[in-house]
Amino acid sequence: MILIALGFAFNIHYTIFSVFATIAMVFLITISVVSIGLAIGAFMSSPEGFGLVSSFVIFPIFFLSGALFPVSHLPGWLSFFVSLNPMTYGVDALRGIILGISTFGIMNDIAVIVAFDAVMAIIGTWAFKRMEM
Repeated sequence: MILIALGFAFNIHYTIFSVFATIAMVFLITISVVSIGLAIGAFMSSPEGFGLVSSFVIFPIFFLSGALFPVSHLPGWLSFFVSLNPMTYGVDALRGIILGISTFGIMNDIAVIVAFDAVMAIIGTWAFKRMEM
């Protein structure tokens, strides 16, 4: 909702479809991040260790997602790593929905995010079930 509110401040014109599509895409991205955290947290014995390890995972995923810079202007060696990052496709989908600018195609972005969500939800659920209580 903050993303949508900020859009109004930058004079971005929304349609009803773009608002609901943005909320749906943010929900899909949230499933990914929560599942990664669940998988990491299931193997950690302390909250401090979880914070440290999750920072080592989440920050590179964020920085290499294209949220801070356009992925089309990257050198070839870095664009390879960016294309392996599933969050790149989530950011690209949001950019496509909100601004109409998509590098990979919105359907491709959605397919990658949904596939990553499915894999990470399975891994996160498995890790949580085997966690020692």
